[in-house]
Amino acid sequence: MIAVISTSCRLASAALFSESGGLLEARQKEAPRAASQAIFEMLAEWPGLTGIVADAGPGSFTGVKTGVTAAKTLAWAQGLRAGLISSFDLIAPGADAAVLIRRGVWIARQGAVIGQHEEAPEGCAQGEPLAERAADAWSRIEWMEPMSMTPRYLLEPSISLAKKPLIMGPDSA
Repeated sequence: MIAVISTSCRLASAALFSESGGLLEARQKEAPRAASQAIFEMLAEWPGLTGIVADAGPGSFTGVKTGVTAAKTLAWAQGLRAGLISSFDLIAPGADAAVLIRRGVWIARQGAVIGQHEEAPEGCAQGEPLAERAADAWSRIEWMEPMSMTPRYLLEPSISLAKKPLIMGPDSA
């Protein structure tokens, strides 16, 4: 049995599949800022996994990192088959889709960045990436060694850098 997980948005989702990609069970939980806990709770109910696939993004910077790291760690520690799938395929497999990557900023499957929209751009499917939709994109899973798994960010993260370097030493107050 293979688990597919997605944490690239506010919903954490997990789905259990047969080796050939047949959907056996699916779960989801609204988990803003608690995706790793939600995913591990869902996965704990499915013992005997032979593989795990993570949503590689694009999506929330922290959410994507959380899901890929969880899958990578489990695959490495338990000797599971490992893979990645695009969040676009977990929204609308094979169709034009857009993913919200920051507040008001969307990215379309073809790579166009569309900013300052409350909704997905016209003509693009939208919604939450759901792990159960991997059934329709099973052939597009990229299987790899667990340590090769990395998030697929299409933009640099929007983090701010420290204004002054933090210097620690005996003279620090």
